[in-house]
Amino acid sequence: MTRALPFLLLAACAGGPADDGTDTDAVAGVGVRTIPVGERLVEVWYPSSDPVGTDTIALVDHVPAAFTDRVGPEFPLPSFDHPARRDATAAEPTGPDGWPVLLFSHGFGGFRTQSASLCAEAAAQGYVVVSTDHPGRTLGDIVPCLLDPPAGDCQLAFPPDFDGEDPALDDLAALADWLDQGAAGLDLPVDPDRWGLFGHSAGGGSTSAFASQDPRIDAALALAGAGTFTRSLPSGVIGGSCDGIVAEADLQAVGPSTSDGYWSIPGAGHLAFSDLCAVDLGALADELEARDDANGLYLFGLRALAVDGCPDVTPRVEDPACEGAFLPLARTDAVLEVAVPAFFDAHLKGAGDGLGADLSADLVRR
Repeated sequence: MTRALPFLLLAACAGGPADDGTDTDAVAGVGVRTIPVGERLVEVWYPSSDPVGTDTIALVDHVPAAFTDRVGPEFPLPSFDHPARRDATAAEPTGPDGWPVLLFSHGFGGFRTQSASLCAEAAAQGYVVVSTDHPGRTLGDIVPCLLDPPAGDCQLAFPPDFDGEDPALDDLAALADWLDQGAAGLDLPVDPDRWGLFGHSAGGGSTSAFASQDPRIDAALALAGAGTFTRSLPSGVIGGSCDGIVAEADLQAVGPSTSDGYWSIPGAGHLAFSDLCAVDLGALADELEARDDANGLYLFGLRALAVDGCPDVTPRVEDPACEGAFLPLARTDAVLEVAVPAFFDAHLKGAGDGLGADLSADLVRR
C-alpha cells in the first residue's frame, strides 16, 4: 500500500515562516537510507531536494532465514510501498543549526520500518527521523515462535505490562549516543539541541519511559500505547477509540502526566498508527495455522494483534461507536500525517499550536 496522497497534498500546501523566523516549508521530497551503527541497522528518513519517489519495504528482509527456509518459497511474505526515494540527495536545512531529529520506537511484533509512511511524512515537514529494531520484540523475533519446534530462536521480551524487560530503552540510548557523538555515517546536518521521540504501541510505552529518563529528549509523543511521563517535558498521547489491544481508558489515564494531554481518533484501531495492515499479517497467520507444525498458542495471540484496525475487520471493542468496521485507514493517515509533525513543530520549531490547533474533526481531546 502506498500512502502518497496525504504526503503530496502536504508537500504542496504546508509551509511559511514560524513566529521565530524558522522556515517550516515542506521540502520537495524525502530520502531514506539504511546505515549500520555498530551491530544495529538504523533507518533514516530525511528532507530531500529530489522529487517524491517510492521505496519498497519487503517483509522477507525482516524475518530470519531459518523461518523462510522452513516455510518454503511459496509462503506469502508481502511488501508495501511508502513515499520516499532511497539514497536521495539531501536538502539543505532551513535553519542554521541543521534539521531537528525525531527518534522512532516500533511496537511488539513490529520493526524499524513498520510506520515508514508516518516517518516519511515527518521528514517531508523538515525532520530527520531515525529508527532501529528492538531485538526481542521484532516481527523477526516472533515468527520463529509460530512453529513448533521453533524455526530459530524463540526468546521474546514482552512489553513491560507483561513483567518483561523493555529492550527498546538500550536501543534508544544507543541511537541518542550515536547522534551525540556526531552520528558517524549519517552525513546530514542535524541540530544537536532539538530532539523529539515518538513510538507506537509498546514503542509508545518506550517513548514515555525513555523521555522520562533521558534529558536529551526535548518533546515526546506516544501513539496507541504509553506509560506515565515522570519528567516534565512537552509530551502527549494519541490513541484510537476502537483499539482492541491497548484500551483507550488506559491511555486516557496517562494524559494528566503529559503537557498536551490525551487525544483520540474515534473509530481507529491499533495498527492504524503503522503500515502493518498493508502486509496482512492475519492472512499469514491463516497460512501458518494450516501447517502440521503450527504453534496454535502463539498464532492465537498474533491474530488478535495482526488485524486490529485493518480494513474488513470487526472491532473487538464493545462500544456502539465501534460496531461494524474501523475508521478507514485513509482518514487515520490524514490525521496522523498532520498531527505528528504539528506536535513537534510546536515544541521543537516554535511553529503553530500543535495538537491544540483545529487539525481535524477526526482528532478529539479526551
